[in-house]
Amino acid sequence: MAADDLDALVDLDSDPEVTRYINGGQATPREVYVEHILPRILAHADAARGRGYFAIVDDDAAAGERFLGWAHLRPDHLEPTWLELGYRLHRRVWGRGVATWAGATLVRRGLADASVPVISARTDVDNRASRRVMEKLGMRLAGEFEFPAATIGTLAIPAAQAVLYVLKRGAGG
Repeated sequence: MAADDLDALVDLDSDPEVTRYINGGQATPREVYVEHILPRILAHADAARGRGYFAIVDDDAAAGERFLGWAHLRPDHLEPTWLELGYRLHRRVWGRGVATWAGATLVRRGLADASVPVISARTDVDNRASRRVMEKLGMRLAGEFEFPAATIGTLAIPAAQAVLYVLKRGAGG
């Protein structure tokens, strides 16, 4: 991801179905991206190690349809020796295997580093599609927890019941 992906990111997060399991379906205000989210995305860039946020694009699509979403592999903020997998896609590509493809690519990159014992992923407990992607990647349910309510700039994110999936080194995938 790069700073010039800002418009695509704001557009992605303007769809209430895309953000349904993230923040209750709210659009993420542009200023929240500019002041908080995009700097955090850019700070995780470590392409040499296969880590960071990566734009998923379709170079054969029409200009306004090229950005399909993003996937990330970054240090897990709760377990610092783990890497966390995440993804967010436009609705127009849901159910086409894009999240599974991106996830598998990043899981391979993450596990190529012998110092990484676990790849983690989290989602809302009711997000069956995302949970299915995690299962296809060989991840296993490790437990339920509550994402605490949070505020990012002007965006208030409600608390939500969530699940943790993990893929331990040598456990398949």
